[in-house]
Amino acid sequence: MRRLRGAPVQWACRLAVLAVALVMMTAGCAMANQQGVDQGDRPGQRFIVKFREGTSEGRDPAAVQPRLDAAMDAIAADRGVRLQWLHRMGIGADVVRASAPVDPAAVDALLAQLSADPDVEYAELDGMMHIGPVPEPPAR
Repeated sequence: MRRLRGAPVQWACRLAVLAVALVMMTAGCAMANQQGVDQGDRPGQRFIVKFREGTSEGRDPAAVQPRLDAAMDAIAADRGVRLQWLHRMGIGADVVRASAPVDPAAVDALLAQLSADPDVEYAELDGMMHIGPVPEPPAR
């Protein structure tokens, strides 16, 4: 059997530091899992809208806000809720956020209103995608 070099106190300190580091890593992972990606946004609060290439909205993000305001006005949703442009994604789509959570019926109406616009390629809810449970392979 090999002998460990160093004083037993040094080894005890090293093991204690390693144990603390492992506990902190697992606690951090658990907290991140509970908190989610963006706590401020709830389902029905963020949307992705892609305007067609060649449109003024597709070229200039500043032109997007008036179209968002018009879409909210057209569905006659709660006047207190406004859409705010957040940023343009690398694929050219815009991420927008409602000032408050929108009820499911208003979300459907808003997405239908945006999708009906000929300058809009697509409009969808923004959300974190998760892989579902993988089915067991068939037994042989």
